[in-house]
Amino acid sequence: MSEKILLKTEVKPLKVNAGSPIRQRDFSVYIENPDEAPLTFSATLDDGKALPEGLSLSSEGVFSGTAGTETARNLPYQVIMKAEAPDQAPLEFDFSLYIFKTLT
Repeated sequence: MSEKILLKTEVKPLKVNAGSPIRQRDFSVYIENPDEAPLTFSATLDDGKALPEGLSLSSEGVFSGTAGTETARNLPYQVIMKAEAPDQAPLEFDFSLYIFKTLT
């Protein structure tokens, strides 16, 4: 019987500046994967829309990119992540994404 994939620890908020490349974050390190099954990651915003312009998540769980200058806002985006392994229920978790306006 397969063991469930689990979240090891709380995912801290990610804070980025619009128009600046972000430091990549590998979300696979947050996952406990007892069966070592291959994981596939995906992400959307909590309203079902795509990630903000310029940001992406690879299927391996690496979040990267440069947030578009028009994506800055006062409130954080809520990102819903999904990690899936064959023959297992997907693991969903979320984190807050803050995109700050870059001062010029």
